[in-house]
Amino acid sequence: MNEITVSFKLNDDDLKCVICYETVSTPLIHCYNGFHFVCMTCMLKYSRNCPMCKVSRVYHNVLLEKQLKNQMVKCGNEGCK
Repeated sequence: MNEITVSFKLNDDDLKCVICYETVSTPLIHCYNGFHFVCMTCMLKYSRNCPMCKVSRVYHNVLLEKQLKNQMVKCGNEGCK
């Protein structure tokens, strides 16, 4: 199997939920139109549409998760996911 390397730069705010403004965790859910990330808690609680652009197509970005996997760390705060 051939491997494709993808590189990109993210700012701290790029992975913030557009509803609660907390950093999103896996699964990474974002809208079809852009880079509006929504945490799973907010998606289930408030809407299944993107709150920013109102599109109804949101998806789990498995490829981005795979790229970020080795950079993600567990939070040391008790009860934090």
